[in-house]
Amino acid sequence: MNHPSEKRRNPYLDKILRYMPFEWHEWRAFIFLSFLYAFILSFDDWGKYAFSFWTGIGNLILSLGVVLLSHGAHHYAQRWYSAHRGYKPEHTIWVPGIIIALIVMILTNGKLMMFAATGIFIQHLAVQRLGTFRYGENVKVLGPIALMGLLSTGILAAIARILLDSTSWTPVAEYMLTQLWIFNITYLIWNILPIPPLDGSRIFFWSRLQYVFWIAGMGGYFLVLLFTGVSSILIALVTALIILTLYYYFYEQYFWNPMNVSAGESFMNEKRKKKLGL
Repeated sequence: MNHPSEKRRNPYLDKILRYMPFEWHEWRAFIFLSFLYAFILSFDDWGKYAFSFWTGIGNLILSLGVVLLSHGAHHYAQRWYSAHRGYKPEHTIWVPGIIIALIVMILTNGKLMMFAATGIFIQHLAVQRLGTFRYGENVKVLGPIALMGLLSTGILAAIARILLDSTSWTPVAEYMLTQLWIFNITYLIWNILPIPPLDGSRIFFWSRLQYVFWIAGMGGYFLVLLFTGVSSILIALVTALIILTLYYYFYEQYFWNPMNVSAGESFMNEKRKKKLGL
């Protein structure tokens, strides 16, 4: 009779449990960045009219709880999808992002915040890829993985906004929901920029159409919220679809022709050449 520990574990569950959790060096980086982000987030909350150490410490602890939830949701959404696709994820610190964030915080006295100091990389797991596409790491895999993290961040921001607008809260709960909203929106704005190794660069090199769709949706959401005070994901999606259609019609279909392009030919297809009079 086999020992219970020798029973075959579910292959999918084994893959998730083995490759989804952080490594030790990733845990250290995650905790360090979470404290840094919480400090930046609560930098101007150390007393309303005068400096108060205990007020600042309390706000720092509340902000740290918000950051751990949001930062962890972003990373673990990416790590789950990486393991799901048969890749081992690795989150690394982007040192220039830390330096720029501190400089921006000091120069603006905490009024302008930057939360962009990590990038995700993946390692090919040959044993998990048997029978499927297995040509190593590529942007077609890395792009969707990066997008999963940004989607989790956007969902948390939307939940925080809905809760803030739906009812009244105690001062502590309102502060935490406000911080949850501010952190996730700011995190989303910075990390969608197409600057390597941020998530936006992974999406941009994966698909320009995907990038235009998501950044247009964010822009539409913010403009509607700014001018009307309405938080509507539906309006954001409609705006994204309209801008994506216009982008494809006026730019993408003219400038890029992936079929039958040799090294000596222009990337512009014949329709675009005719329109430009070439």
